[in-house]
Amino acid sequence: MNSVLPTPAPRHSALERLVAILNTGPESAAIRDALSSFADGKEEYPDEAVEAVGASAATMSEMFAMDDVDSVATKLNEILNATSSGPRLSNHGGARWHVHVDRQPFDWASWFLSASALSMAVALSDHGRVVWGRCAR
Repeated sequence: MNSVLPTPAPRHSALERLVAILNTGPESAAIRDALSSFADGKEEYPDEAVEAVGASAATMSEMFAMDDVDSVATKLNEILNATSSGPRLSNHGGARWHVHVDRQPFDWASWFLSASALSMAVALSDHGRVVWGRCAR
């Protein structure tokens, strides 16, 4: 009998992207650089995207100060309810296929919030606990 094994994708997760953006601070150039470092190489981020992500980062930053699993789950559900739709596969006109949950029509804030919240929800579900936080620095 043949075994079936998953092949891991050589990419960073939306949770890693969120952490990188939260660690940049509010400067637009730093946010754009963080977004670009996680892109498949074809995406360009207009000023509108950088502004929406920067403004939305504060909402996600609050999650890193929370450690109560039930409170975190409730907040993630609120964000997902407000910003997401059912999952769908997207390849952005030729990029590798990946899951999106942002609402249509597309807007940068719902893309960032829904992808970030989904990645945190998956991490919480996989580990059964909050696996992120703030360091003393």
